[in-house]
This record gives sequence, C-alpha cells and structure tokens, in this order.
Amino acid sequence: MLYHTSAHQISRWRWWVISLVAMAVLMLAVLLAAFAGIELDGDRFRAPVNHWLSAQLGREARIDGQLRLKLGVRPGLLVRQLRVAQPTTFGSGDFLNIGELRFELDLMPLLHGQLRAERLSASAVRLDLRQTAAGAANWRFDPAKPEISSQADAQETGAAEAAKIAAHIDIRELQIAGLQIRFQDEGAKPVHVALDSFDARLPADAGLIATAKGRVQQTMEYQLRISGGSLRELALGDPRWPLNMQLEFAGSTLSLNGHLGSAKTQLRFGLGTTDIARFGKLLNIDFPDTGVAGIGGQLTLTPGSVRIDDISAQLGLSSLRGSLMMDLRSQRPRLEGELDIARLDLRPFLGQDKDEDTPTDLPELYRSLSRAKLDLSALDQ
Repeated sequence: MLYHTSAHQISRWRWWVISLVAMAVLMLAVLLAAFAGIELDGDRFRAPVNHWLSAQLGREARIDGQLRLKLGVRPGLLVRQLRVAQPTTFGSGDFLNIGELRFELDLMPLLHGQLRAERLSASAVRLDLRQTAAGAANWRFDPAKPEISSQADAQETGAAEAAKIAAHIDIRELQIAGLQIRFQDEGAKPVHVALDSFDARLPADAGLIATAKGRVQQTMEYQLRISGGSLRELALGDPRWPLNMQLEFAGSTLSLNGHLGSAKTQLRFGLGTTDIARFGKLLNIDFPDTGVAGIGGQLTLTPGSVRIDDISAQLGLSSLRGSLMMDLRSQRPRLEGELDIARLDLRPFLGQDKDEDTPTDLPELYRSLSRAKLDLSALDQ
C-alpha cells in the first residue's frame, strides 16, 4: 500500500514538473517573440486602411505598395507608395506621394510614461502645393469652420494636448530623403524646393540637433544646421529655450543665436553675402551689383513690440548703424528709432562707373549725381 502511494506521489510531482517546464518554455517563446518581433503581411488590411485614411483626410488616399507590420516590444510599420489625391477643386494628380515610410517604436519606455520612436523616416517624397487667387489652398484638409467660440476653445484645448504629448515624446532618429516640393500660386511661376536630406534627433533628455541640405529652383544649393533645447522644454514653455541656427544659401549665410520664449524672445542675427545680385535672384528682387552686403543686430520680440538694437549694415561701400522699434499695441503701428549713415555710395543704384572715387562731401555728391545714368524705361511697364 505504501509503495502504491509513493508511486502516485512521484507521478504527481512529475506532472507538475512537466507543466512548469512547459509553461516556462511557453513564456520564454512569448518573450522571444515579443523582443524579436512578429512580421505580419498587412496587405489584407489595405482596403479598410485606405478607407480610414480617406475619411480622415477628406479626400482620396491609398497605399499602392507594400504594407508590413511588426508586432512586439519594438513594433514597426512599413508603407510603400502612399498617395494622397488633390482636392476635387484643384484638378487631378497627387497632393502627396511618399515612396517609402517607416516607423520603428520602442514600447519599454512607456513603463515610465514616455513614447520613444527609434526611427521615423520617409524617402522619395513629392508634395504639390497649390493656391488660388481667392486664397483657397490644397493643403487645407478640413473646409468646415465651427463657430468662433468653439473654434477658439478647440484650438486652446488642442494646443494644450499637443504640448502634453510632445513633452513625453523621444525621437531618436528622424530622416527625410528625396523630398521634392512644388508651390504654384495662381498666375505666378511655380517654385521648386528640393530637400535632398534631413537628419534630426529630438531626444527627451537632451537638446535637438538637425541638419538639412537641398536646392531651390534646382540650382541654388543650401545647407541648414539647427541645435536647441529639448522638445520637452519647448512643449512645456521654457521661458529661455536656446536656439542656434545657421543657413548657407546662394553664397550667403544667415545665423541666429539666442533663446525663444512666449514672454520674450531674443536673437542675435547676422545675414551676409558676397554677391548681393545673386541673393536678390533668390528673392525675385533686382538688387544692384554692389558685391558684398550684410546686416546684423539684436532682435527682441515681446507681446506687441519688435525691437532691433545694435544694427550694423553694409551694402557695397555704404554703411549704417542704429536701432529701430515697432510698437504694434495700438491700432496704427508706430515705428521709431535712430539710423546713422556713416557712408553712402549711390553709384550702384544710378548706373555710375564703379571706378569713380566715392563722394566725400555734399558738393562732390551733387557733382556725382549730375553724371548719373538713369534708365527710365521701367516706368513704362
């Protein structure tokens, strides 16, 4: 009798051991699958996804290429050939076409309330922006306008929610490659801007870093570098959010260095070029060929006012210094300040010979003006 009881107990313990081992193996398999990820073919969901996108955007949107999902602790999404159509009032064609879109997330930081994106990337992107003479634009997705009071409340609530979400976002890698933007204002020539590459990092615990390079109108190359505080500090309204930016384009350099804040923004700026005529072509302005030009100063923005101190400007041989302040709090904005023109050279504006000596006094300036060659043909246009 004792023998049978002992055998029964041994069999029972063996069953428990096998069950525990099986459960451990199953849990290990689940953990491995969670960390390694499970790849799913999302093509079967293409129709409902296209329907949902179209409903959200208010226009036709569809995925023509691959749709892949990855489930696990580090989920991911791959979309190829995402197309968003033009509104019906803007004709046919695509408003947006994305060759490839990737999302890679890390869910582990959610344990302490943080959403981390390991990688967000888009490549082969084409964006076609159009605007009519009446002001209608194809980038407005919601033509319905609510009541003013509810709209203001919605904007305030939306801004607060966006700030709260942004304060908990950690973006480790953001990449855009091959972005082509075409802007067409009715009655004007289209403007083409190419963003060949854009790389940024917006970590939650450190400052943002971003670099970009591309072309304007296919010929004018530019490079952009930005560094600043963290996205969390910006979202929470840091009164002194640091910003450093440098933009090089068309033989020119623009630099900004200072801090941003809702109550007060202060930026030291500088803009210089070795070829003002080439710079003018970028802005569609016919500048005189004076060669070197530049301006710098201290920009201060407060609610209702704009102030520029320590202005130092040069255009060819002309130079000035001073300060300006614009008060926007009254119905009619008021501009005041002081400008000291240390040297004035009008020859590039009057078509005079650059080899002539610059006038040093008023009599010589008047004699120089008498030799000016003015082209008045533009007045007939």
